[in-house]
Amino acid sequence: MNPLSYFKGIEEQDSSRGDKNEGLHRFIQPEFANIKVDDHVVDNNDITKPVEIRRNKEQGVNLFCMYSIDFKRLKNNEFKLKLKREMHEFGDTGLIVLDCPEFFNRINTAIFSKNKELKNGMIESLGDGLVEYVDKNNYSGRMGLFKKFKNYSYQNEFRIALDVPESLLDTNDVFKLNIGDISDITKIFKTNEFEDIMEIRTE
Repeated sequence: MNPLSYFKGIEEQDSSRGDKNEGLHRFIQPEFANIKVDDHVVDNNDITKPVEIRRNKEQGVNLFCMYSIDFKRLKNNEFKLKLKREMHEFGDTGLIVLDCPEFFNRINTAIFSKNKELKNGMIESLGDGLVEYVDKNNYSGRMGLFKKFKNYSYQNEFRIALDVPESLLDTNDVFKLNIGDISDITKIFKTNEFEDIMEIRTE
């Protein structure tokens, strides 16, 4: 699990993965911004671009990110999945999780049963979920770890966010959680073959 700062810092080298806006707490359009310095209230007309607010609390979070297949995102109810061009830039090989409940069961087991230092030292488990994508041109409000701008919507991202004790991080602030062998619930595939091997249907 890379630190949030990693994804903020790789945008120039890897624009498909990096996002300089990671860690935004709030994104406020000028017309909704209320800024006061001492007794001086800043006129909204003098604010030329959206106000970005970040909190220290979110900057040290570690993230695990996955591409998700969400039925609500399948176009025209044809149950066909097309990977956007940008996703092919992530690499030529991927891993499909075939049993998601068991995958998350093993993650939770590793956190709360096998790793006492993590369980006892965990400041806050920030949770997991699908990322919501919002329009940068008109959205105003809370961002957090589970909102990103629409230009990253091709990632269809599901992420796990943990606030990990510093004692468990390596020298690059990366956290490695050993959940054991998962070859029984996963399948390795070539990215350029993904659309051919993936079949989605309802019961």
